Amino acid sequence: RNDRKSFVQVRTILTNGKSRSVNICSGSCDISTSRNSMQYECVYCEDRTRKFQNVPDTIGSVPVSFSSGEELQKSLYFSISPESVELLLRKHNEGNRFYIRINLLDINGDKYTTQPCEISLYFYGDISTQ
Repeated sequence: RNDRKSFVQVRTILTNGKSRSVNICSGSCDISTSRNSMQYECVYCEDRTRKFQNVPDTIGSVPVSFSSGEELQKSLYFSISPESVELLLRKHNEGNRFYIRINLLDINGDKYTTQPCEISLYFYGDISTQ
């Protein structure tokens, strides 16, 4: 489509350490600096990097399923407003360090949360400060 949207893309490896299959149906990520934190909702979980031929299914309508012991490399896409993009870019240009925590929820209501870890930000597309 001609709709333009901004996303935070996180490439990660998901490992199912449970004795049963897991179906992830929603998620969020917290991106923080030493002074503040912002939360973004997960929209897509795909194998692709940055370009889609078609609009992918949302994680809410098609959960990500993986078997016990399975490990999947995925890209999680979190919806972000233009104002948040501008704020992250400004903080990045100021030399702030960024940390992320990912929260995932399965169809049984079980929550999976990572420990915060430091990340590097990269910006693609028509991003500019004003």
